[in-house]
Amino acid sequence: MRGIDTLASKQQITQQPPPRPPKNQGAKEKTNLFATIAGGGRKAWEESLRFLRGVRSEFNKVTWPTMKELRAHSMIVIFATALVSAYMWAVGFVLHWLFSFLHH
Repeated sequence: MRGIDTLASKQQITQQPPPRPPKNQGAKEKTNLFATIAGGGRKAWEESLRFLRGVRSEFNKVTWPTMKELRAHSMIVIFATALVSAYMWAVGFVLHWLFSFLHH
């Protein structure tokens, strides 16, 4: 254990803080910061425009259903909804009857 403690203390001693930048770079850093912010905004705008162009391109590839297909699919959805609703009502009715029978 003694060797580990010695190694850890040597590592702490040999580590030095990073060097400080010279004091005259403050104005240059501010200029670079503003350039980065402005450039980042332009890049974000360009990325947004590219995304929207892609959306428009994909939107033009969509095949829309005809009125006949739309009516047929709507009827299927309405029928399936009615069927599931009737099934759920029947299950609820049977369970209500069963529990009321067991309760009394």
